[in-house]
Amino acid sequence: MTKFAVLKLISIALFLVLRRAWIRTLYFALLLRISRRLRKGALPMENTRHNAWWKTKLPWALVLFRLSLGPGIVWLGRKFPVPALIVGCIVLALVSDIFDGVLARRWLCDTPRLRRWDTLADTAFYLGVLTLLIVPVQMLLVAFAMRGFQQGWNVELERRDPSAEPGMFAGAPPQPA
Repeated sequence: MTKFAVLKLISIALFLVLRRAWIRTLYFALLLRISRRLRKGALPMENTRHNAWWKTKLPWALVLFRLSLGPGIVWLGRKFPVPALIVGCIVLALVSDIFDGVLARRWLCDTPRLRRWDTLADTAFYLGVLTLLIVPVQMLLVAFAMRGFQQGWNVELERRDPSAEPGMFAGAPPQPA
């Protein structure tokens, strides 16, 4: 999948998330202008041995942004439970994940250390997203169990007896024939 295809998918997702028509129009016009410049080569990103200092720092900034977004998305999801905000954070992390590697390779500043931190940042971010999704389910299960104990539900675990005939459980009374 080319980077233009990925950018097109991201732009379609953002286009669907944006509610106001004038914001959609402005976003679409900006996206067309940037994609035309990228195709024509008007925004060159040259491979030079003597990189500017910001070219070596930008991939690191994107990795650290994604690393901080891991716990940040959990905090945002708990403090402000707005789905558009969470989707926006996930899209920002996806874009930063794509561009930190692309820019580092293009500007010849990718190192094993940067790749290792990139993997760490991805793991931290997706663990944050997973936490954001799993914690409500865990809370529901805990509430369900508390309600069951409050009402005195009796839950037993039956074990299969290997010496018994097929279909019989240990301690179970024999079934009538």
